[in-house]
Amino acid sequence: MLSAYLRHHYPRPKLAQDTATRSTSSTIQAAPFKTFVYIGTLSFFLHPPAFLSACKEWAAGGMFSFWILSDLVIVVRGLTGRDIFYSKGMDFLSGYKLLNPQLKDFLPHTQLKEDQTWGPVLASFSRTGLLEKHYATVLNAIVACHESWGGQGSVDLFKSMNQMVFAISLPLCGCQHLASNPKTVATLINIFDRLDDGATPSALLFPWVPTPARVRRFLAGIQLYRMTKSLVEFERQRSDIDEEDPLQDLIKQNYPVSEVARIIASILFASVVNTANVFAWALVYLEHHAEWKARVLAEVATFLRENDLENSTSLVNAMAGVPLDVLDEKLPSIELVVNEVLRFQLGPFIRRNIGGDIVQDGVHIKNGAFIMFHAADLHHNPDIFPNPDRFDPERFLPEEVEGRKIHGTSFVGFGAGRHACVGKRLALLEIKMMLVLLVAKYDFTIADETGASLRRIPSPNVVQLFKLPEPERPVHIQYRARKGHSTY
Repeated sequence: MLSAYLRHHYPRPKLAQDTATRSTSSTIQAAPFKTFVYIGTLSFFLHPPAFLSACKEWAAGGMFSFWILSDLVIVVRGLTGRDIFYSKGMDFLSGYKLLNPQLKDFLPHTQLKEDQTWGPVLASFSRTGLLEKHYATVLNAIVACHESWGGQGSVDLFKSMNQMVFAISLPLCGCQHLASNPKTVATLINIFDRLDDGATPSALLFPWVPTPARVRRFLAGIQLYRMTKSLVEFERQRSDIDEEDPLQDLIKQNYPVSEVARIIASILFASVVNTANVFAWALVYLEHHAEWKARVLAEVATFLRENDLENSTSLVNAMAGVPLDVLDEKLPSIELVVNEVLRFQLGPFIRRNIGGDIVQDGVHIKNGAFIMFHAADLHHNPDIFPNPDRFDPERFLPEEVEGRKIHGTSFVGFGAGRHACVGKRLALLEIKMMLVLLVAKYDFTIADETGASLRRIPSPNVVQLFKLPEPERPVHIQYRARKGHSTY
């Protein structure tokens, strides 16, 4: 409806850029929606994805701007937009703070010291060394989720993967003390569900209005703060200090409890909405593309056989002895599938220019401006990815990636350049662990909520920005323990 309204009342801008080429104009068009004092562009808050989609169609490939409260947001497009968005001065944390839950409503705000910055902290929590250290713990967390399923049945695919990734992420966040208690894990999952439900762009407009979702979010935040405070006190009293534990490192540097809670919350949010959802989507796409499902399952079977895992008395103990490099190297097809899923499903990103003014191909971006860039400008560009609507993980074979280098950065599924995702390898290894243990025990199919086979890829539920969406309708995984399956 927004698109039709714009076509009827506002002509398309005369100056526009083709998203497959570089900009030839320095014009940034203001989105043709009313802007109000304090509120900004109201239509954005009513339905952000529909608003952005309508503006993109209206702008005909050109760049446009709108307001969120008192902040200007510029949506950059095409290859010029890519170069602006991934330039040196752009900061993703400052960008996401504009809209994403910052827990500021219920966590005390403490000014950080100059050496207490988030960048190095997030990197320390994403080290592969943490996974090596907690390898067996992570495997056991996955097994515990499978054991809750039983030998046969059906569960909501995305919810179950979210719970699984949450459980395996806790020890990697330094929360082993919390992860060891199933009731505490269940409480934490409930807390994060309530935090997520109450964090919407429209909540920025009237933060004082006590809607049921905001009240639940407020109470969840208080609960999170208290649990984090207890965790920090427990860690401070430990005698067996682990110098490589990033949480203990934060405590040693006297980070405020509120900031520790924010860091843990951010890492867990990122793990669940990215790693869990991309793995669930990968299983959905594999179900719809039988040849790729067969290829991935065959690689897992070979991995189990070559590492003597098929007939082991304890699969977890045996697998914990397989180096992560082997897991990384021997399961390449699921990585290809994950990349193709991200190419299809990724939406917009947001950053803030905290460096000096940027001038790129005649486009001037001032210091302090918020910048959005939609991955589809690259991922669905037929000049970069021929037949972009076709599912083809072989696009990410080394020779194909090499051939695309003439376009510069063409895939941003895990960030790019100086803004590459520090948790990429960790996320892929977690996905491979979940896949191996799933295949080792179960035969499975993916079905709709009625139990019927999927006839097509479900439509994503694009309600919230900047997160990998779940499907509009529930998707289930139907499973049955295989005869002679490996013993956990």
